[in-house]
Amino acid sequence: MDIQVVHNVTEYDREELLTGLRSYNAQFIDFSKHGQLGVYCRNESGEMVGGLIADRKGPWLCIDYLWVSESARSGGLGSKLVSMAEKEGVLKGCIHGL
Repeated sequence: MDIQVVHNVTEYDREELLTGLRSYNAQFIDFSKHGQLGVYCRNESGEMVGGLIADRKGPWLCIDYLWVSESARSGGLGSKLVSMAEKEGVLKGCIHGL
């Protein structure tokens, strides 16, 4: 057996590890309760002025990214995006947020 410590994880090693992990976890996890969630706001020109990307992980909704453009700030758009994500998360079975 050879144990290595590396500081630059290759995509191959990452995928090999995740394949093994997912294979093992499949017996315990309902993957239908996992996935991504995006909430976006676009202006009249179709340009994105704010958005949110989150992951659903079982009963958890984890917000990874939230952005509101300078031109759309101070109007409550960020709060609206989070609120919409929370509502959608609840519809999908999430009971916790992070």
